[in-house]
Order: sequence, then C-alpha cells, then structure tokens
Amino acid sequence: MTITSLSTFQILFRLIVFLINIIGIYLIISVGKQKTDRRISYSFISMVILMFTWVNFASLSRNIPIDKGIIFIRIAWSITPLFFFVVFYFILEFLKEEKKKYNFIKSVFFLFSIVSIPLVFFTSLVIEDIYFVNTTLNIVYGPASWGFFFLVLLFTFTNIYVLFKRYFKIESITERKKVEYVLVGFLFFFIANGIFNLILPFFFKIFHLYYLGDYSTIILLSFFAYAIVKKELFGIKVVLSQILVVILALLILIQAIFTPSLEWKIINGAMFVFFIFFGIYLIKAIKKEEERTKKAEEVAKEEKRLREKSEELIKDFERLSDAKNQFIMATQHHLRTPLTSMRGYLDLIGGGSFGKVPKKLKAVLERFEVSTVRLVRMVNEFLDISQFQLGKEVVFLRPKGKIEPILKEMKEELKFQADDKGIRLKIERPKTPLPLIKADIEKLKAAFFNIADNAIKYTQKGRVEITTEVLDSKLRVYVKDTGIGLSKEEQETLFTKLFERGTEAKKAFSTGRGIGLYLSYQIVKAHNGKLWAESEGKGKGSTFIFELPIDKEG
Repeated sequence: MTITSLSTFQILFRLIVFLINIIGIYLIISVGKQKTDRRISYSFISMVILMFTWVNFASLSRNIPIDKGIIFIRIAWSITPLFFFVVFYFILEFLKEEKKKYNFIKSVFFLFSIVSIPLVFFTSLVIEDIYFVNTTLNIVYGPASWGFFFLVLLFTFTNIYVLFKRYFKIESITERKKVEYVLVGFLFFFIANGIFNLILPFFFKIFHLYYLGDYSTIILLSFFAYAIVKKELFGIKVVLSQILVVILALLILIQAIFTPSLEWKIINGAMFVFFIFFGIYLIKAIKKEEERTKKAEEVAKEEKRLREKSEELIKDFERLSDAKNQFIMATQHHLRTPLTSMRGYLDLIGGGSFGKVPKKLKAVLERFEVSTVRLVRMVNEFLDISQFQLGKEVVFLRPKGKIEPILKEMKEELKFQADDKGIRLKIERPKTPLPLIKADIEKLKAAFFNIADNAIKYTQKGRVEITTEVLDSKLRVYVKDTGIGLSKEEQETLFTKLFERGTEAKKAFSTGRGIGLYLSYQIVKAHNGKLWAESEGKGKGSTFIFELPIDKEG
C-alpha cells in the first residue's frame, strides 16, 4: 500500500510514537543514574529496548506497503512473549522474591519466549497475512494464534498473581506504595492490551486499534521507573489523577486545534484554560488528602510500634518481677532456718540447759532474744509481701480468735524498746473479755506489732497507748501516739506499697523499711477488716485504727 498523503490522525500517531521513544530514552537515563540493584536496572533497560522494537516496528507496519508491513508486524509480535518474560523477571527482582520458588516457571517462560521468536517471524502460524481497510491495519490470524494468546495471558496472570500475593504481605507503607505503582502500571497495560490487541480484533473482529494497546507499554514502563527512582512516593490516587488531568487536557487541546470552526476553537480553547486551573486545584486537593492519610498511617504505625514495645517491656518486667520474688522467697527461707536455730539455743540457755545464767548475762540474752524475734518477724514480713505480690493466699482465717493474748505479747516484747526511748507504753486491758473474731492469729499479731512498733519508732517523747472498743458487730483496736504526725497527703498514700517516708520520719528513724504499713493493711484486708490512720497534722501525733468483724458464731 502506498500512502501519498497523511491524515491528521496518522500525523498524531507518528508524533505519539516519537514521544514514546523520547520518554523511553529518558526512563533509561533516569533508572541508570540510580544506585539500585544491577539486575533490576538491566531488566528495566531490556524492557525499554523490547518496547522500542514492539512499538516502532508495529508503527512501521501501518505506514509501509503490505509486503514489508507483514515482516515488521511479525517482528513486533515475535518479541512480545520475551517482553512479558522480562517483565516477570523484573517483578521477581523488584519484589525480592525467593528465586528458587520460581526457577521452574522462569525457565519454562524463557524457553517459550525464545521459541516463539522464530515461530512468529518465519511462519504464518500466528500471523498469516495483513490488509488495510482505508488506513487501518487488519491482521489475518494463523492457526497457532490461540496458543500464542494463551501463552501471553499465562505470562500476564502469573505476573498479576505474584504482585497481589506480595502486596498483601507487605507491612511497610513505602514498600507497599512501590508495589502499588508496579501493580497499577501492569494492570493498565494488561487492560489496554487485552481490549485493543485481543478482545476487540481477535474475538469480535471489530475496531482493529492495535496501536492503542502498543502505546500502553510506555505507561507500564513509566510506572515501573517511578517505583524504582522515587524514594518518597505519593499515593497512587495522586498520580492517577495527574495522568487523568493531563490526558483530558490533551484531548481538549487536540479538539481545539483540529476543529474546523473558529467559534469552536475559541470555545474549546476557553475550556482548555478553565480545565487547567480546575485540574491543578483537583491535584492539590488530592495531594493534601494524601498527606493527611500518610500522617495518619505514620501515627498508627508509631502507635502500633509503641504498643508492641510496651507489651515487650511488660513481659520483661513480669519476668524480672518473678525472678525478684523467687529470689526474695529463697533468701527468706534460707535466713529463717538459722534464725530459728538461734531462738532455740536462746531458749535452751535461758532455761538453764547449759547451766545457771548470771543476772547480767540474762538481761543481755533477753534483749538478744527480742532482737532475734524482731529479725524473724522482719523475714516473715518479706516473705508475706512476696506472697501477696504473687497473688497467693497468705492469711488463713480460723474461728474463735482472741485478741487479749496478742495485746499481752505486744506489751512484753515492746517494753524494752519503749523504755530505751523513755516513752510510756500503755496497753489497756479490757475489763470484760473481748468478743471472738475469725482470724489468722500469727498474721494479725504481725500487723498489730508493725503499727505499734512504728508508733514507738516515730515518737521522740510522750506516750503510745493501745486501747480497744466494741461497736455493734465490729471490734476496734486503737494505737495512738504523740509522735511526728501525718499530713493529709501522707494519710492518702500511707498504706500503698509506693508510700515514701517523709523527711521527719527518716530523721526520727533512719533505718525504717517502709513496708510494715503496706503489709499490715493487706493482712487486715484479708481479715475482711479495715485499717486507717487519723492525724491533725505534722507534729500532732497519729492514731491508727483497726476494725475487724466479730465472729458471731463464736
């Protein structure tokens, strides 16, 4: 076919092919300048070279005589499977997929793509002939064209499968966006080729617009290049909106240029100017939305990271806490054994098992025994606290518990401590027997001793009084002192394990452990009772009040 004159559309299509070549060269330069994996760069350059072959030879076939046109169209089609194979190889390298997993598929695809080159070029099995209707190229398909298209579709769907599979596994926002660009570019290319190179001309025998499918390769490669070159990517919506605006603007401009009427040229020109302003505003709005979405995603990602970090810290803390509790418990058990032996020997010495004890030595031994009992109590307190913190049962209530023996023991054991400080210790003996309570006597004794011991420690002069009172179904025990007193703030946190002793308390008794109040509170709570403190302020003394339920069955 000899073409003596070129139509407007032919000029336009030749211009488009020229632009595609320019863009392809620009993409090669852009990707070549990047410090990226050589296999990614080489596979991309190979795709561009194959694209040049495909688009240019297909374009030549539409603009030269038929006898030469069939050669060029066969060249364009013969490298199509190879182009799809290189796309597949590029996607695997770009996604950093495991090569072993796809080695067999890659080998089969490569073999088919190489075999298809001579099959398409030298035989009429795929393309039997071509002819023109007006200036539109039509292809007469050969008997193997079904197999050819099946092979191309197999390549295509394999690429789509690999992309989607990878896309849904990626957590990184940046990496996900890169895969989005590759995926959208490939889907655009697949749809355009499917419609214009297969569905319409092959199945429906209409609209032989092969060039539209051919030209879509540059869209594919542009998306691929953008994903390689850009480190910070806009969302895919931004780029798609930009492409749409540019395409619509070009269509309006072409219509303004080629319309024959001056009136319509002016109208289309005005529409073009208006659309440019509108398009810029639209793109800016989408970019702002994208930035807000990106910030929200970053905040969500950071929140997730912090949440995971906090969970790790909690687990670490729990492990350390368990280790600490196990250490304390083991240490206490080892301490308690020699202390028990010491008390046993003291009882034997005091009872005369080793001979008569002189009066001076007896007084020393009595003080030694008091100190040993206090040390045993301290060890027991540490053990009880560990058990409370581990959530284990520490207090075992039994019916018919009596308070009077506890008060008697307190007076005997605390007398030396009070006398040493010149403090009057008064424990009021009830005139009538106190009601019985359900109690763990040993643990309750430890709670009473802790409070009374603190009262003596933090009272520099004056007295400590312990009294009792029965109110309805409750039994109260008061421990009142004339010591350093408590502020309102201290009263609120007094029985928590986080309670920090004040400056005055540290001055009055520098070696205090600061845990007795917490332990006493837990013991009384386990007795279904209450423990609280009252004070008029600093320097005005304190009153600690135990309230325990009476055992009605007793």
